[in-house]
Amino acid sequence: MKSYNIWILDGTSVDDKTAARQESKLLSALVSAYPKKQWEIRPILRHVRSRSALERVLAEIRGHKPNTAAGIHFVGHAGLGEEGTYLLLGKEALSLEDRAGLEVFKSLPVDWILLSCCNVGWRGPVLRALRLTSGCDAVFAYKGVIEDYQAFTIDALLYHLLLVNTPPGMNEQQMTYALFRRRLGGASRQLLIGASIVASY
Repeated sequence: MKSYNIWILDGTSVDDKTAARQESKLLSALVSAYPKKQWEIRPILRHVRSRSALERVLAEIRGHKPNTAAGIHFVGHAGLGEEGTYLLLGKEALSLEDRAGLEVFKSLPVDWILLSCCNVGWRGPVLRALRLTSGCDAVFAYKGVIEDYQAFTIDALLYHLLLVNTPPGMNEQQMTYALFRRRLGGASRQLLIGASIVASY
């Protein structure tokens, strides 16, 4: 049976008291609940509390079979400051607006990346640069501040669209990702979630 790997990268620090630390466990349980047909859906949880830890995990992902379908889901915190958009890896900031930061994500054998954290989606060129550098088909991110329980809901809906409506391992067309984003956008409005979800594909 072929594997569809979802790499859940937990960037929260060890003393983080928010529910974000619990999201990676919830997502692992959610993915494990999907029916196993021709694909075995495998959640793979890794902690990335520093740039060096993230580099090690991404090297591990690159070492997997090139034909294994996969996605990367970053869970944690991020920000938008004077120096631009950044991810927090533990207490270490990784800029997504300079070449050195983007190069960390270079040439990843994954279909999609989901950044489950606040404010990463404000700058479309950043998402586009991350998509082009990583070589993935789509990057999803939140535009605005999103509460942990809201992220649980929208993330779960995206998993449903990816894992149920589209057979794992297929080469999704751009319109498919556009449809996913529209459905998630409609869901966030209906559920009165303040942040919107944006994408580059």
